[in-house]
Amino acid sequence: MTSEPKAPSPSRSVSAQPKPVPWWGFAFLLIPIGMSAMFCWLPGERLWAEQLAQTWPVADATIISSQVTFRNQPRVGKRSPWTGWCVSWNYAYPWKGGQIGGTLQDSTPSTLSAGCFSYRESAERQATRRTVGSVVRVRIDPSDPWVSTTAPAGRRASM
Repeated sequence: MTSEPKAPSPSRSVSAQPKPVPWWGFAFLLIPIGMSAMFCWLPGERLWAEQLAQTWPVADATIISSQVTFRNQPRVGKRSPWTGWCVSWNYAYPWKGGQIGGTLQDSTPSTLSAGCFSYRESAERQATRRTVGSVVRVRIDPSDPWVSTTAPAGRRASM
């Protein structure tokens, strides 16, 4: 028996290494990250700020004047433009031997915007809700006493 020489076996090809994923391959992750920031982080930050404001010292502020002002609000996004009469009150509170003031915007629900009315008479009637000399409780930011919020709600008033 003669043995025939064996033919060399075909060499195996070296498998190609997988290519790294380019940076734009992770772009699909930007949408969930952006949505989580929009729906979780930003409202959480607002809630944290409101919770912090609840720890500020409380003072009794005195209403010193009320205003009824005409506003012309331009179109913003899909919201229609509107014009109306808006109510606000100026107040002052004692702080370290002096007086500091702020502005309280009316928060009455309205078809235009909170505290705004289509007719001047309606706004003037609403302005009498808080008379000059009446007292409203405010929380004062100890790091910036020019910033105050009405207690217990979180409406911001600054001067």
